[in-house]
Amino acid sequence: VRLRALKSLGGFGAAAGAALRGALDHQDAAMRYTAAVHLGRIGGEPLQLASERLTELASDPSSHAVRMAACYALCESGKVSEHLPLLVDSLDYGERGMACSAAELIGRLGPDARAAESALQTAYEKHRPGAAGGDYHIGGAAMNALRKIRIDEAAQ
Repeated sequence: VRLRALKSLGGFGAAAGAALRGALDHQDAAMRYTAAVHLGRIGGEPLQLASERLTELASDPSSHAVRMAACYALCESGKVSEHLPLLVDSLDYGERGMACSAAELIGRLGPDARAAESALQTAYEKHRPGAAGGDYHIGGAAMNALRKIRIDEAAQ
């Protein structure tokens, strides 16, 4: 129930900033993950005010998913070169959900994540439908991220 409430709260944008920042300290990793992603999406002052805590979470070994979400949010704050590498490395994570989430978060960055194109292309080739030993879910997530990164090219 509280996770559903937090997911809904993110739709209120900057007005939800204080509550989202508070959720970054919740004991439940899913709450911290969701709060970090929302703060990255919202940006602006709510993200700036959370920057210190997000930096801590980006190196917290207790949850790889939370680290990814914090790195995504920090990328949205302009710190792409420092935090995109963790997301790129996570494309090869042993769990399908983690690799797909990494691709989704990279895709949310859009053209700012151009440095991830090669890794996403590799992930797609390795996991494209019909690839021996691949996982088409990961391949699809990688292709979707590539499309979002290349959105400027598609518009021209």
